[in-house]
Amino acid sequence: MRRKGKAAVDTGWSRRRHWFWILVLAAVVPAACARVDVSYDRPPSMRRAASEDHFHFAELLLRRGELNRAVRYYLKYQHDRPGRSHAPLALLRAGEALIRQGRFDEATRILTRLVRLYPDSRWRAHADYQLARAWFKAGKYQQAQQILAAGLPRLRERVLIVQFRFLLAKCAEKTGAWGAAVANYLWIIRHESGQPQAAALEGLKSAAAAAPSKQIESILHTTPPGFIRAYLTLGLARALIRENDAPRAVQIVEAWLTKNPGHQLAAEARELLVQAKTMAQVKVQTVGCILPLSGRPGPFGQRVLKAITMALGVLGGGVGSSGLNLVIRDSKGDPATAANMVEDLVKKHQVSVIIGPMLSSCALAAAKKAQQFGVPIIVLSQHPQVTEVGRNVFRHFLSNQLVVRALLDYTMGRLRLTRFAILYPDNAYGRNMMQVFWEEVKRRQGQVRAAEKYSVNASDFGDVIRRLKAGGGGDFQALFIPDILGRVALIAPQLTYYGVDKVRLLGTNLLATRDVSTRAGRSLEDTIIVGGFNPKSDDPSVKAFVERYERSFGRPPGVLEAYGYDTAKIVRQVLTRAPAPKSRQEIIERLTKLRNFSGITGSTSFDARGEALKRLPLLTIKNRELAPLK
Repeated sequence: MRRKGKAAVDTGWSRRRHWFWILVLAAVVPAACARVDVSYDRPPSMRRAASEDHFHFAELLLRRGELNRAVRYYLKYQHDRPGRSHAPLALLRAGEALIRQGRFDEATRILTRLVRLYPDSRWRAHADYQLARAWFKAGKYQQAQQILAAGLPRLRERVLIVQFRFLLAKCAEKTGAWGAAVANYLWIIRHESGQPQAAALEGLKSAAAAAPSKQIESILHTTPPGFIRAYLTLGLARALIRENDAPRAVQIVEAWLTKNPGHQLAAEARELLVQAKTMAQVKVQTVGCILPLSGRPGPFGQRVLKAITMALGVLGGGVGSSGLNLVIRDSKGDPATAANMVEDLVKKHQVSVIIGPMLSSCALAAAKKAQQFGVPIIVLSQHPQVTEVGRNVFRHFLSNQLVVRALLDYTMGRLRLTRFAILYPDNAYGRNMMQVFWEEVKRRQGQVRAAEKYSVNASDFGDVIRRLKAGGGGDFQALFIPDILGRVALIAPQLTYYGVDKVRLLGTNLLATRDVSTRAGRSLEDTIIVGGFNPKSDDPSVKAFVERYERSFGRPPGVLEAYGYDTAKIVRQVLTRAPAPKSRQEIIERLTKLRNFSGITGSTSFDARGEALKRLPLLTIKNRELAPLK
């Protein structure tokens, strides 16, 4: 009985002791887990934290598309096991994942580390290629070229050689080294087949279409007859069309088709021949004009058209006293319509030059089409990138850069002001003007102390003005407000109310309107304004223009009419000056060389980009009237 009782007691104690240790473990295990390093996520399927497993887990994450986590584990592995065989591969994988995410700066740092730490690794060539890709995608084409050119002689794998040469060709295209681009594409075409050869043929076609005709001709001299020579011959024709030498392109394509009527590129050549013949047909005395003549912008386009017809001596289209024929088209304020009108004017009317459009979106669409068909176009638009389309595109209007430079020439040059603030509307015009003004002040070693935006629907600007004042510490000498007169007239009194009253206000040509006398209060006195055109100028030519326009159309002209008039006068001079131009290429050359054309909007020249170089008049407000700034 005693033994039995003792056994019973022992058993009970054992049970209690069993539960005691369970409770202890339940308390200890979470605490131990809480001390684990959490800088990297622990793989859920792992039982231990050995660094060797980080590489395999990173591979799994990469396959899943979890790129950020994969990069972390690859880097963790290389950091903890730098001497293991997978260490350089981990860096390579991390670099590739970063490139896929568009994180090119980080990718170049990781891949550069791979090349530095493991120069003799079996992954070195792959690292060079991925590093060059990262530089290429970041727009650093010369750095990419240097890596590829240095690594190419060491390569033995055909796949890598093709990859290197293809990327070298793309870099050469970006830097304008068309000969090098074509040479690398040719190597791939001659040594490969299938998809690599097809891709290289497309690349060759693209490079030949963009390369200058002289470079293509030099390559043709060393290229034997065959398929590649055919590609290059048609590429030469495209280059000549782009350079506005359509007659020679016609000769080259016709000669090639005579010798190769059944060639697999013959259909493409015939299409090219039609395009070249269309562009070769030009009526030098015929001028195209594209303006918004209907819809909401219609009244503005009609006013500009009146000034253009007056300048060309044409009434309502047709042949005028200048001997020039004006063909007028309505863009309707629609970009697609504007582009179609360019094609219509070139194909049906063989115009030598086009004036317009005005609206930014229409101007860009028309400029691209004009560049494609090789016809010079002079747009009346402020679109910031329109002249970047190509050498056929010119702008004769108040670009944002032109306005800002005129303001700063006076304020920083004559007045010696160096500290500025910007208050701008939150729309495309206001944002672009703010950026252009800021960059130009910085370029001239000045300072922009504060910049604030406001809604175009606002009427109370108190909060914005207080932020502007606090941001600049009140330490600015001039305030730039690129907006229309109605909103600037609302803002100016509130500036005075909130204590911003000892600064010079600066405005764009949007303030130079006839409404100044009725809308400008005392707070706008002495504002410095860029005037695109001053109808009250004492210049005899300006007076004659204003009087004639009022007499003909019953209302005074503004800046739009003035620029339309001068643009047409420029075209008239270029087309009628002896000897008369014989091609669109000659017209483009004459426009590019135009220097100091004297017009009612001032002296005009065009730079190499097609931008008008003008000395704009500066105005100010005196007694609620616009007056020349002296």
